[in-house]
Amino acid sequence: MKKYCHYAWVICLGCFFICALTSPIINATATQYLKPVTQEFGVSRSAFTLSSTIVALVGMIVSPLWGKIYSNKARMRNVLTLTTLCFGLSYMGYSLAKSIIQFYIFAAILGFFWAGACFMPVSMMITAWFNKMRGLAMSITLAGIGLGGGILAPLIRSLIVDYGWRSTYQII
Repeated sequence: MKKYCHYAWVICLGCFFICALTSPIINATATQYLKPVTQEFGVSRSAFTLSSTIVALVGMIVSPLWGKIYSNKARMRNVLTLTTLCFGLSYMGYSLAKSIIQFYIFAAILGFFWAGACFMPVSMMITAWFNKMRGLAMSITLAGIGLGGGILAPLIRSLIVDYGWRSTYQII
């Protein structure tokens, strides 16, 4: 009898990488930029961390919209590709900010695409592909957040030291 890997586990692995590469750069690694950005803009640390709050709030508000968009399974792949691309571009947009207000604007844009690139599609794909082992698959997928944060935090710190915070936003 031939052994094979069910395609659902490939989906799970893909979702793992989506979580590892999107959510940690919003939450776990944002503090790596704290000192250089606050020094350059001349703002308090709490003013800088407000950007993470904006990302989370916008993501929470627009999640129902993404749920409606992703409910059409025929276009899920195209929408996920577009939102992931826009997520990366809006994250890169932080490097263009000349003031903390512009930083907040990019945070709002990033929050919009973060909701569409991470949690909503991942949870919908795991739910669609798994019946029996849905909890295990979701746990594996969300473990990507911790692993991604553990890998990306020192990488981002190193890149900031070597290239500066603006270039690091572009590289990541």
